[in-house]
Amino acid sequence: MGEPEHINTPCYLSGGQRFGPFRSRNLTPNAQGLPAGLTFNQFLHTLRTGEDLKSPFNPPFDNGLLQVMPWPEYGKMITRDIRAMYEYLSAIPSRPRCD
Repeated sequence: MGEPEHINTPCYLSGGQRFGPFRSRNLTPNAQGLPAGLTFNQFLHTLRTGEDLKSPFNPPFDNGLLQVMPWPEYGKMITRDIRAMYEYLSAIPSRPRCD
């Protein structure tokens, strides 16, 4: 809509952005080096199905599926590309979630 691009560099990929009743997840590696705290198989499962493995079911807003992330598009990616995303997220510095 013609607005200037704004990237919040200190919080990039560390979550905390509100989308109505939802908040974006921290995708940076945890203490064990796992992006968003997920193994590759969990990450792959999440992108293929949209099932949120890290969030307890929280009705009426949460039906167990990711509400904001465009997982249907990511789920159609080939496994090699999803692996590349996972490896990238594994290699970036860990940051606390920006709240």
